[in-house]
Amino acid sequence: MTSKFLGIALMALTVIVSACAPATGGGAAVGGDATRTTPKRVVAAIMADPPVMARVLNPGSHWRGIEHIQALLAGGLTGSGAGNRYPELAEAVPSPDNGLWKINPDGTMETTWHIKNGMQWHDGTPFTSADLFFTMQVCMDKEVPLFSADGIFTHISGYEAPDARTMVVRWKDPFIDADSLFGSSVNSPGDEATPMAKHIMERSYPSNKSGFGDDPYWGVEYVGTGPFVLKSWQPGSGLVLTANDHYVFGRPKLDEVEFRFIEDAGTLQANLLANTVDMTLGRNLSGPQSQGVSNQWPDGQLFVDYTGGSIQDMFVQQRNPDPPVLTDVTFRKAALMSLDRQSMVDSLMAGQSKVADSFILPDQEPYRDVQAKYTVKYPYDPRQSLELLQSIGYA
Repeated sequence: MTSKFLGIALMALTVIVSACAPATGGGAAVGGDATRTTPKRVVAAIMADPPVMARVLNPGSHWRGIEHIQALLAGGLTGSGAGNRYPELAEAVPSPDNGLWKINPDGTMETTWHIKNGMQWHDGTPFTSADLFFTMQVCMDKEVPLFSADGIFTHISGYEAPDARTMVVRWKDPFIDADSLFGSSVNSPGDEATPMAKHIMERSYPSNKSGFGDDPYWGVEYVGTGPFVLKSWQPGSGLVLTANDHYVFGRPKLDEVEFRFIEDAGTLQANLLANTVDMTLGRNLSGPQSQGVSNQWPDGQLFVDYTGGSIQDMFVQQRNPDPPVLTDVTFRKAALMSLDRQSMVDSLMAGQSKVADSFILPDQEPYRDVQAKYTVKYPYDPRQSLELLQSIGYA
């Protein structure tokens, strides 16, 4: 049995996702300098004062919201949105259909990525397979405490870069998220292998493996390949990102995104009501706090983030459970039917979320089919819940 609370409520006047999504029709730049008059700017707030940008340096999400900053700066071979993976710096996402994902009879695998021609880092340095090879060296090195070759890397047996635009990774066993390696997204399973700039980070590796995470590259000197470039960073205050004119999908529709570090909920609420902050990102205000702001902010919008970072999963322990009845399917059905989950959504999330009947999110492509064909729903029904409990001997 799984219970999911979908979404930390967000307050926003505008959404910056459109600035990062892949463009249609070949990814032409949006809005040339000739038509741009005043800069298009958004001010976002996160409830943290992060000393770094990278998620890999953020165990347990101690600094809320840095995953959104990384998603705008980093870039990767592939990206993901609404549960779907798309090519970013790579020509294609590896798959069995296109031959870039080979599954051998013994269960081993091989994935291949081809980098698009002309890709470059924010500082103008060409982005090549040497950067990916370097990234794998670091990630697979057990002497680098950031990675210690755990997680996704335990499935990898080898890798090579046969030419400047090709990267090949060999896998020990089947691994469903193999195509997310070198990926970029807020919740990418392969975010540990987000490409690193070899021409910068070779100053710390291998000479300073223990202090690799202390390099200013991870903060005020970050260089990526994403839609935005780090313009300035004031620790304790905030940072400013500016549009990347050479982004693979074209120049973002926004010229600048400013992130303000506001750790106190009351201060954040005051900034929203004063219109000095346009939106919040990451885990921030609770549902009731957001609703309180919404009631006083007629221009604001309260909506739910379904990107996945807001989901809390709770699973019943079925190995030697206490009490043992938790292994009984009938008991678990009765338990679900005894929970008025819609009232929980209405009171905790101001009705902005949905009761989760499966782990597929509402904005993911298979959601409609899964809901219609495969999802078993257990509506709030105290009477039937009681009958089920009585059927297994409970009074």
